[in-house]
Amino acid sequence: MKTKNIALTLALVTLVSCSNLAFAGFSVPGVGGGAGNKQETKSEVKVDLSQLTGQQSKVLKMMAAAMICSAQANMEVNTALGKSNTELLTKISALKQNPNKDNVANLSKEVKKTASAKNDFDKLANGSEAEKAALKSAMEKASYYKYASYICFGMAIKDAGGMMSEASSALRSVKDFGQINQLKGIINTGKMASALYSETQSNFKNYDSTAATAKQLLNPDEAKTDNVESQKMANSILDGIGL
Repeated sequence: MKTKNIALTLALVTLVSCSNLAFAGFSVPGVGGGAGNKQETKSEVKVDLSQLTGQQSKVLKMMAAAMICSAQANMEVNTALGKSNTELLTKISALKQNPNKDNVANLSKEVKKTASAKNDFDKLANGSEAEKAALKSAMEKASYYKYASYICFGMAIKDAGGMMSEASSALRSVKDFGQINQLKGIINTGKMASALYSETQSNFKNYDSTAATAKQLLNPDEAKTDNVESQKMANSILDGIGL
């Protein structure tokens, strides 16, 4: 699926309330007091989960794209500050090759680790004209990646809502232990999208606070919401990851 015209804005990035889709009230029929007289075995009832696993793969790719955008924002600033991006690049590459939950989580951890300190920004904001220009430009580009990340998260969370609802419904009829675990994994993928979105918002708020003095000195022309440039970035990364 090519996503050439992304209509989502921040106003549409409404987080799915994952707590409403928890396992409250769920019981496996035929096990420990399930309704009905027939005692069915765990492997007796199976359903076709191919559509749900396909949706799960799609949501994971959207999350991966969102985290790559977030990492790219870090890289822009890190480069201007003269810091290494080796580990970020390694984890981005791993995520592009295999957009699974572990690699998404690994990149998320690395994004946190590579956050810069206030004195890094303040030093460069008072440096040479070339250093100031480089940091200002990096901050501007990072802001586009920020909203590109939010666009991808918006897409992931939107799709995850329906996916989680379907998986929760399927859990009421599935009796095979393997499929029960598979459905729980699908639901957890949706919850992960919401959690990572919140974490990414927090990371960018921390960045804004840490870089506040430098921003006052340099006055970068940062994006205030998603725009054509951030949509292009989102599309490019989504295309590169197979969506």
